[in-house]
Amino acid sequence: MDWKNSLATVAFIVLCFVGIPLHVDINSRNETADLFETYIRKYNKTYRNNSLEYKRRYSNFQNSLKSIELMNSAKSSDIGAIYGLTKFSDLSPDEFLHNHLLPGLHERIAKRNYTDKNNLHSYKHRRHHTNHIHKRAVLPQKVDWRTKGIIGAIRNQKDCGGCWAFSTVETVESMNALKTGKIETLSVQQSKPLI
Repeated sequence: MDWKNSLATVAFIVLCFVGIPLHVDINSRNETADLFETYIRKYNKTYRNNSLEYKRRYSNFQNSLKSIELMNSAKSSDIGAIYGLTKFSDLSPDEFLHNHLLPGLHERIAKRNYTDKNNLHSYKHRRHHTNHIHKRAVLPQKVDWRTKGIIGAIRNQKDCGGCWAFSTVETVESMNALKTGKIETLSVQQSKPLI
């Protein structure tokens, strides 16, 4: 009888270690599926009726969730970026690269000649003849500019390659909002490169 009780105890323990992870996986899968359905509704995705496309997008979505979890868990403190879902979370990295980034952009930028000697001389001259007063600022640990109404709405540059224009215009909008207290939307299309 003693060996039967021991065997039953071992079997119960093994069942717990095998059964519990299966139960967690089922719940996790259900939560992920529910989250994906919410994602589809939020971003108005249209592949619900195409089962092959749906499966592929769901797989990409699961990979995005893993990446998000990995990046958020790698943070050493509460200060810093918080990663989450975007309208691109159902794309593979290759799809995002192909559809939303310009191929060869890095190489084209590297080929540009940014060594205008007049600008370089002017910069060195100003830097050399400017009195620098160094003050040590007391800065807060964290500032969320979204809650202060300083950051405008997120814009999608699509594949235009004008990231410099978007970042410049949004910086000017934020600087203006800091000074005036209200956010004004400026035109990205009317910005011009200085070079």
